[in-house]
Amino acid sequence: MPQSPRLDPEKLKGYAKLVFGALGGAMTSAMIYLGDRLGLYRALAGGAPLTSAELAEKTGLAERWLREWLHAQGAAGQEVDLHVHDQQGVALNRMQVISYGDAEPVQDNQTPEHRAQNRRVVIKVLE
Repeated sequence: MPQSPRLDPEKLKGYAKLVFGALGGAMTSAMIYLGDRLGLYRALAGGAPLTSAELAEKTGLAERWLREWLHAQGAAGQEVDLHVHDQQGVALNRMQVISYGDAEPVQDNQTPEHRAQNRRVVIKVLE
C-alpha cells in the first residue's frame, strides 16, 4: 500500500495563516462597512473619545454591540501595525494608524463608490 505524503508543518501553518488572514480581512471590511452605514464614524468624528456607552447613547444602538465593534476596530489597527512592522521592519513606536470613515472624506458620500473611497486606513511613519 502506498504511503501518504508527509505533511510539512511549516507549509500547513503558512496556509492556515493565509486562510485566517483572509477571513479576518473580510470581517474587518464588513465591520467598517457597518460602521459607515450606521453613522458610527460620524458620531465619533470631531470630538473627544467616546466609551461604548456614550456612543450607544449618541446613536441609539445597543451598547454591547458597539463595544464589540469598537474592539474590532482597535484590533484591526493593531494588525496593520504588526503587518507593516513584520514586512517593512518599521518600529511599532514609529507608526500611527488612523482609520477614516466619512470623518475626513476625500469624496462626497453620495454614491457607494465615493463612500468606499472614504473608508480607508492611513499609516503615518513618524520620525
